[in-house]
Amino acid sequence: MADINIIKTIKITVGCCIAIAIANALQLQHSASVVTITLLSILNTKKDTLIVAWKRSIAFLLASSIAILAFTICRFSLWGLGSYLIIIVLLCQVFDLTDGLSMSTVLMLHLWSARSITAQSLLNEAVLMAIGIAMGIVMNLYMPNQVKKIKAYQTVIDSHFKELLLCFSDSILLDDRSQRIQQELESLSLVFRKSIQATDLHVNNHLFSNTGYYAQYLQMRLKQYEVLRMIASNTRRIPCAPPQSADIARYLKEVASSIDDHDNAQEMLDKLQQMRLRFRLEPLPKNRKEFEARAVLYEIVNDVQHLLRLKQEFAQDLSPYQIRTFWRRSKNPRGKKKTA
Repeated sequence: MADINIIKTIKITVGCCIAIAIANALQLQHSASVVTITLLSILNTKKDTLIVAWKRSIAFLLASSIAILAFTICRFSLWGLGSYLIIIVLLCQVFDLTDGLSMSTVLMLHLWSARSITAQSLLNEAVLMAIGIAMGIVMNLYMPNQVKKIKAYQTVIDSHFKELLLCFSDSILLDDRSQRIQQELESLSLVFRKSIQATDLHVNNHLFSNTGYYAQYLQMRLKQYEVLRMIASNTRRIPCAPPQSADIARYLKEVASSIDDHDNAQEMLDKLQQMRLRFRLEPLPKNRKEFEARAVLYEIVNDVQHLLRLKQEFAQDLSPYQIRTFWRRSKNPRGKKKTA
């Protein structure tokens, strides 16, 4: 039941009924065909609808030209139909017009069955195609807004990121959080799939507006997700908790608290660099076990740096318009921009 699209169902029903009513009012022959054309013209996004409409229009013109030649030369015989099909199928594949192949062929079969081609009959088929395509476009002028859903997914993703970073903080101190980490990673994978679907729908339904922010944000989080997976793998390799573990654990908690800040992550990167400098002044490992632990911690610190730099790159790529539109300045003393 969750997969049922009520709005699309209503669009198809209303669009098909209006289309056949128009065809009947114009006294077109084979008016019932307009229902199939309309039904197949109401797609999931405005972009898909317009692209398919263009391809079907070109395919119809191509099919009409081929049909006139093939049917006339072969006197509307089975050979004529076969010749038409071979040529149109090949050309539609070559020119990527397969979306219009079936519709155009159905309309050309009307001519082949009638055993005659006239200017009036061609106009009849062209009008049927035009009504179906136009009704598909009209019905898709309204599309449900995905912004609320996308923002909700962003909030959920951020909360999972925070939880993972907090779990990593505990794991570094040898507090086992492996089961919780695995659950968070699996939950994130599911949320990402839903977020990708909603974002694609939103971008493809707003052809002339600046919607790139949501896609850019999602790509940034997907890259960070892969980094988090690497950190999760490394936390399982820590054999002991050397003195540096406490500092890194505290730092991970700070990163967790700032994960949804609208900033360029420079402050957290500066803190990370300061922590690195402190570590260089500390004594060398006392034994092999501590050496291995510190080597893993070094990898984790590098991964966290990569995580923050991905955020920094994302922020630097944003336009002033995107920052004004999608970020809201907070009143905190650090001057950070907080999530809207």
